[in-house]
Amino acid sequence: LCAKHKFQVATLHFLSMDSKNRRSIARLASQGQFPKMMKVLADSDDFEDFCCGMWALAKHGDMPRMQRVIRTMTLKNIPFDLRIHNAILMCFATAGNTKGMQDHFDVMQASGFAPDAETFAILLEGNAKSRLPVVEDLFQKMQSTGIKPSASVFSALILACVYANRINKVTKYRMMMRQYGFYLPLRTYNLVLDIYGKAGDLATMEAVYQEIVSAGLYPNKITLNTMLYAYGKACKFQKMEEFFRSVNVNPDITTYNTLIDAYSRMGYVKEMEGHFKTMMEAGHPPNLKTYNALFSAYGKTQDIPGLMKYVAEMEANNVQPNTGTYNILINVFGKKKDIETMEAFWNQMLYNNLRPDVFTFNAMVAAYGKVMRPDKLDEQRHLMADYRVLPNVATYQNLIEAYSRLDMVDQMEELYNDAVKRDLPLGVWAYTSLLTAYCNVGDLQKLNATWDLMKQKQVVPNVLCFNALIRAYAEIGNVTQMLKYFNQLSVSNGNVPDTASYNYLLQGYGHPDVRQHESALEVFRTMQGSRVIPDTATYANLLNAVSLSNDLELTKGIWEQIPDEFKQTEVYSGYVECLVATGNIELAFETVDEMEERNVDKSGDTYARLRTVCRRHHSET
Repeated sequence: LCAKHKFQVATLHFLSMDSKNRRSIARLASQGQFPKMMKVLADSDDFEDFCCGMWALAKHGDMPRMQRVIRTMTLKNIPFDLRIHNAILMCFATAGNTKGMQDHFDVMQASGFAPDAETFAILLEGNAKSRLPVVEDLFQKMQSTGIKPSASVFSALILACVYANRINKVTKYRMMMRQYGFYLPLRTYNLVLDIYGKAGDLATMEAVYQEIVSAGLYPNKITLNTMLYAYGKACKFQKMEEFFRSVNVNPDITTYNTLIDAYSRMGYVKEMEGHFKTMMEAGHPPNLKTYNALFSAYGKTQDIPGLMKYVAEMEANNVQPNTGTYNILINVFGKKKDIETMEAFWNQMLYNNLRPDVFTFNAMVAAYGKVMRPDKLDEQRHLMADYRVLPNVATYQNLIEAYSRLDMVDQMEELYNDAVKRDLPLGVWAYTSLLTAYCNVGDLQKLNATWDLMKQKQVVPNVLCFNALIRAYAEIGNVTQMLKYFNQLSVSNGNVPDTASYNYLLQGYGHPDVRQHESALEVFRTMQGSRVIPDTATYANLLNAVSLSNDLELTKGIWEQIPDEFKQTEVYSGYVECLVATGNIELAFETVDEMEERNVDKSGDTYARLRTVCRRHHSET
């Protein structure tokens, strides 16, 4: 009754107890004063007093005191009935002693006591956390004996399905329960809301919430926080806010952290800050979870001043960081390639006696891979071994990608083979790195072997995989193979050619052994028609392909179409060399002067090189 907030009815029921002892037992048990309750029982000879006391102990799983009560009842020749046996079963169940529970159930049956629905409900709930098959067998046994299931039976059965994460069976038994006209207790409803919410089935979650309302139950903070988390995870922010405002439950720190974290994951700083301000006004000081969410949001938006403001505030409020805190900070600055700050947080973490975990090392490895530091990669691998941190799939993929970027093929292959030996499910990014590395070093045999291996392992290629193959054949002027993989890319599921794909086609058609400038122009027109945005490399490769035609007017026409922002060093170099090749030395010199006026090459080395090319060709002719 109290669980349903029916306090007046509960009070009347309590006062109507016909025994002063039972009122004392109920009061002492509710206050947790079990030693005093045991003294009351020691002075009693009343069966109902013992029954009341045993159920109080059963709800707390207090087996030592339960055994004392059993001995006392035996000495006083107080008979046992089914309620007493059920209380003993409940005590074993609450204590998590499934073997003891089963043994007592066998003893109970051997003594001639037939189980009722309450007995089965206890057995079901006692096995709920880890033994769904046992729970379902017990339910079938109960049905076969003709015992009608109770609300408690369905509650335990559904709990078992929730713990086993069998959402389809949760739905099945909920529907069966509703046919009997039963409702669940709020505790079970909250877990059911959670399983549907985490599965993203918001419609069913909302239907379950309506069941709670129909049952006359009052949502509590767990109900509120569970629903908010589900809406936030699904990015249903409007529904999240509407539910937050509509439920008559005082929010706690967990509620605000749930709201803050939801906006943090998307980098919605304004909304996050709004709830942070409300939380502070409500008198809830931020805790570790709050600060971690703030750090994550400001990291996503690259607002480093905002991030560091809260880092300082966290220190001032003496909120102790955990490894997760440092993982967020290390990851933020690692992605920015700010190695100095990243390493400062790493050292601070070690100074605070916090152990790095696999996520720490993954962030460090990814950062060192981006800045091309093979020495630091090796150091991180040794540190992982020292801290006994087992690398996961992400670790291997980050290391494989890093060594691929460095063209350190032996180390890359060593890590790949190690991951395969550990039977880790490497994703497409690992194979993308392998293909890119083999393309970079021109190893077509290993490139094709890796492509075949991907088919064998049913790894679905992404556009980068196709691009590695297209580039490999473009660089050697094998147009047939280049087009084969480009066409495969065009018809593959979930992939479309990107800027790099078209750039490699242009590069292939501009190869000295190919010289197909008409095909290059057709590729460029197709690229424009597909609304793929060109970049500097696009125009550099196109100019190179067209320049081989020795058609000055065509080359100049292409040059005039190139937007100024794409006229970078490689584009200017290609155009100048084209002008030189067609004998337009004067225009070539003018182009170099224009390039220098625009300060295209900050180092200035390119201007001298191009002028040397112009002079050499002028002297030769």
